[in-house]
Amino acid sequence: MIEDFQQVARVRVASVVELAQELVRRPSRGGIDDYGPVLAVLEDWLAAQGLAHRRLHDDAGGLVGLLVEVRGGLPGPWWTLDACVDPSVR
Repeated sequence: MIEDFQQVARVRVASVVELAQELVRRPSRGGIDDYGPVLAVLEDWLAAQGLAHRRLHDDAGGLVGLLVEVRGGLPGPWWTLDACVDPSVR
C-alpha cells in the first residue's frame, strides 16, 4: 500500500515538474507577452488532471486568466488564490 502512495506521488511530482518546464519555455513577461501561450499550457495541464476550469476575458474579449474551482468534501468559505503564472527565470 505504501508503494501505491509512493507511485502516485512520483507521478504527481513528475506532472508538476513537466508543467513547470513547459511554462518556463513560454515567453511570459507581464504587460509585454501575450497571455495565451502560457495559459494554454496551464489549461491543458488542468484538463489532463480532470480539474474543471474556465477562461477569464477582459472587456475587449482577450484571454487574461483561468478560473479553477477545487471542491472540498465539506461546505465552507471560498478562498481565492490570485497568482501570476510567470515561472521565467531572468
